[in-house]
Amino acid sequence: EAEAMGIPVVVSDVPGPQNAIIDGKTGYKLPSKTIEPWVEKISVLFDDPILRKDMGNNGRNFVVQNFDDKILLEKILENRNSLLKRVKK
Repeated sequence: EAEAMGIPVVVSDVPGPQNAIIDGKTGYKLPSKTIEPWVEKISVLFDDPILRKDMGNNGRNFVVQNFDDKILLEKILENRNSLLKRVKK
């Protein structure tokens, strides 16, 4: 949702959110059990408005290219068709 709004994201390295960003391009993926990298990357974003804007724009483009309703529906249909082919064998 943040990327869709053009906001760079900082996510933990747990499954889910980490699959929806490009580390270093649309935001940062950081270890979940340490605080220092979080402080560092959030400070970098806070101090660099150009980087924030670039990452935000990259994130918006990433969402449009990968999470548009039609694209998601196509991916779901491909997945279901693949599963059906496996069941038929």
